[in-house]
Amino acid sequence: MNKVFKPDLVIKGKSIMSLTEKTIKNLGTVGLLEILGKLINSVTLLILARLLLPSDFGIVAVAGILIAIVDRFKDFGLSNAVIQTQEKFEESLQTGFILRSAAGIFLFCIIFIIAPFWANFFNDQAITPVLRILAIVLILENFRFFPETKLSKTLKFRTIRTSTIIGNVSYSLVAIALAYSGYSFWSIVYGRITQSLTSIIYYQIKSPWKPQLQYDTKIAKHLLSYGKFVFGTALMYLLADNLNSVVLGRILGPTVLGYYFIAYSWATLSAREVVVIVDRVLFPTYSTIKSDITRVGNAYLKTLKFSSMVSIPINFGMFALAPEFVYLFIGEKWAPSIVPLQILCILGLFYSINSSTLAIYYSMGAPKIATTLTALQLIFMIIFVLPAANFFGLIGAASLASLSMVIITPFNFTFAGRLLKIEGTRFIRVLIPPIFSAILMTISIFAIKEYTSIFSAYRIIYLLFLVTSGFIIYILFLFIFTKGKLIEDFRMLASNLKSR
Repeated sequence: MNKVFKPDLVIKGKSIMSLTEKTIKNLGTVGLLEILGKLINSVTLLILARLLLPSDFGIVAVAGILIAIVDRFKDFGLSNAVIQTQEKFEESLQTGFILRSAAGIFLFCIIFIIAPFWANFFNDQAITPVLRILAIVLILENFRFFPETKLSKTLKFRTIRTSTIIGNVSYSLVAIALAYSGYSFWSIVYGRITQSLTSIIYYQIKSPWKPQLQYDTKIAKHLLSYGKFVFGTALMYLLADNLNSVVLGRILGPTVLGYYFIAYSWATLSAREVVVIVDRVLFPTYSTIKSDITRVGNAYLKTLKFSSMVSIPINFGMFALAPEFVYLFIGEKWAPSIVPLQILCILGLFYSINSSTLAIYYSMGAPKIATTLTALQLIFMIIFVLPAANFFGLIGAASLASLSMVIITPFNFTFAGRLLKIEGTRFIRVLIPPIFSAILMTISIFAIKEYTSIFSAYRIIYLLFLVTSGFIIYILFLFIFTKGKLIEDFRMLASNLKSR
């Protein structure tokens, strides 16, 4: 008889730590590594933006859209389904690997065949070879499924993030070297392949495994049954997120799409990283004690509190400093991306504060809620994406993406509150201090810029001065709005992280 698989929450036979402590510690560990990884990615993106043209980013983005959509079919929510299961974990892991591997090979063949048609749709045949080479990732990424799923189940996130950082470093070195040598968009493509290979090699060294090719039809049906909601949600969100890119690429060409890609990348920087950290940590952590709604709810609010303190001021700050940032770090050729970047900061703001609810829906066995909300967002995008892009171009597409996230937010928090039995006022009390502090910070930055513009010629020093001023103002107002509890919160966070 198979034993129930239980993640190790007991430390040397001592009492099990509280969920809040466990969550904060894991968030801190993953968060610190994620900051390092994102710093590497950010510097790489800045350098590549200097070396490459907007059209280069546009071509890779067009190919990446189809790869990302097809990749969702390959996974079909299997990773989350295996993590969520409590019995026959090893058998589920082996069965999930076989399902994903078969899907990956099949979908690679499909992309290889349809690549010319996708390229014709965007009137650029350079997309065909790019798409076919990038599709190799669909096969390679299967070898990450086994170690990542098992490590996530046992809440060992440090190895996962270290693997990601090593992959990021390899991507950076290869992509920058090739871009400097004149390989244009191919530098990004080959960098991406190298990133995947390096990460897989690290897993094999750090956490070696051998597929046993065990397949259980009953387990497969269970995994697919659970995964269909995760898959449906992910696919619909992906479609909603990429509709703008498809339409812009089709109507206005890869150069305009390149501007949108850069604006979107920087506007959602903090939001996307919050999602990665929260999903990796909270889903498996909450799945272990999902029957205790009160504990899950308290830990969720604590997580929302700390993540919003970081992500909200970043989005407001990027909005205020977008012109200075683009001209200094990316270059004047990217000037058309400044206004879209500022508009998409609204998307990044709401995306970040919504990020932690997805893990709640999945871990609590309510993936239908996430699927329903994402479906509403997708329908909204489908109805208005063509008019927005046709009449208002890049600005219209950016505005539509931001508006869709604004509309879905109150529904999201309503459902999350009902599921966790949390009153709406508790969400408001958590979010008001960082939001109001960030608003006052933004107003102050604009005022400072108004009266210190004579120093703007010294770009680096001036930007550092504005960032430092904004940070000090934000912390000051946050201290006031939290009535001094800010210090207590960070002492608790630091204490939990040190005890790890």
